[in-house]
Amino acid sequence: MGCGASVNTGRRESGAEGVQGNPAEQLLTQLVTSDMSRFASKELQASAQDAAKEASASDGNGLAAETSQKLVLERVCSSVRDEWHADEVDSLGKQLRLSIVVFGASGDLAKKKTYPALYELFKKGFLPRRLQIVGYARSRMSTQDLRDRLRPHLSRQPAECECVEQFLNSCSYLAGEYDAPAGYEALGAALTAWEATMCRAAGGGGG
Repeated sequence: MGCGASVNTGRRESGAEGVQGNPAEQLLTQLVTSDMSRFASKELQASAQDAAKEASASDGNGLAAETSQKLVLERVCSSVRDEWHADEVDSLGKQLRLSIVVFGASGDLAKKKTYPALYELFKKGFLPRRLQIVGYARSRMSTQDLRDRLRPHLSRQPAECECVEQFLNSCSYLAGEYDAPAGYEALGAALTAWEATMCRAAGGGGG
């Protein structure tokens, strides 16, 4: 998720309306009053204000306007990123559904890198809770086998046990060949069936 803002740092003639303060303060005002404000918690606003003060002090020591603006943007955008949750973005977020296919799901790369990375996104709220992650590979194993293989490579923090299990409940497995159409047809059917179910649930107010 990217964010940015353009700021008019010039001052108007005396008596005309204009934004007062240095460029960092102007940028802070624009960010807080923009569409980004819907993501802003008290902690985010405090972080932005601290960044503006820091930029103001540096600006007084000769820091370029562009540099002071960049400082505030980096601090605020980072905070917005960390607070953003897919399920909380207006009405759209409540209807989001996502299908992810992990090819080679039975391999070491998948269990040590791919799935842990997806879990981190899930934990931080960057993936919607209406989520299916379908593993596809030649190895003959069940969905439960896949989950058991993945669990040790996800977070070992006791406080995250529930989140880990929620993530694993979104993971399923389908065995198939890479050089034959039957496996891909089964994969497509599984994805379509799940998405159709989620659409019906959303339409009926459930899910």
